[in-house]
Amino acid sequence: MTLTDENNATETQLENRPFDINDILDVDSNVINYGQFICGKILGSTLLLSNLGETDQVITLNLNKQKIYDCDEIFGQYNREELPFEYTDGTEIRNSEVDYNCWFIENPANKELQKQITIKISPKTQQEFIIVIKAPKTKLVSRIVSFIDIVIDDALPQTEKQLSHKSHEVVLKESKKQKIEVLLLGYLDNPPIKCTRQLYN
Repeated sequence: MTLTDENNATETQLENRPFDINDILDVDSNVINYGQFICGKILGSTLLLSNLGETDQVITLNLNKQKIYDCDEIFGQYNREELPFEYTDGTEIRNSEVDYNCWFIENPANKELQKQITIKISPKTQQEFIIVIKAPKTKLVSRIVSFIDIVIDDALPQTEKQLSHKSHEVVLKESKKQKIEVLLLGYLDNPPIKCTRQLYN
């Protein structure tokens, strides 16, 4: 858009321009690693969310509902030594939230554990959240993986121009809302219990 176009653009057109959510929101880490833990354990870790913009932002955090993830896609950018468990290239892993209902977000206002939180963050300020895992009690060993999705509530879906091969015309296709994903992972591992008995004659 040229300077002339900028001056002639309406307020609605300016608001509907494509944006990058990472220019507005920032998280202190895109990965929360809980390491190794035993069944029934309750662990919490902080997530700091910052509003980098000049206006209030209404933000929603919710637990991802996708059932299965591609291991190469979600783990490929990390060193294997940094992960709490091993995986094989070309394999898939199940979402532990779907299987065990084990992840929660603590509401900063009332300290209740919730699956989804919507909150307003003022410009140039930060909000801390505690992400809690309640380790499954019915499983002895499991790779625990899920995501928290962070979206701006009032952000309009972006539109993309695509060329239709049938009609040879440019069509507008609405894409999903942009989101920030925070990877949650840990390894549920209960060490075997050894019972030692001394034999007497």
